[in-house]
Amino acid sequence: MPSVSDVLADMEEGLDGYLSTPGGRFWFIDGQTGVSRQLCGLGCLPQDPDFAPGLHGTISKRYTLGQLEARENE
Repeated sequence: MPSVSDVLADMEEGLDGYLSTPGGRFWFIDGQTGVSRQLCGLGCLPQDPDFAPGLHGTISKRYTLGQLEARENE
């Protein structure tokens, strides 16, 4: 999932962003609101061969910046 720094970087630039993750998920980051939405799920893009599913718990399809901050602080 996107990190807080991924979202903040897009917001600081005022740009929408896209992000792929080691698990093969693809995300859209709204540079105005800071909301991240999963466009396609686990394995929709090539995965890192060292990827281990479930390491970060359940991954939602949408996160606000506040929700990402809370997850990083757990």
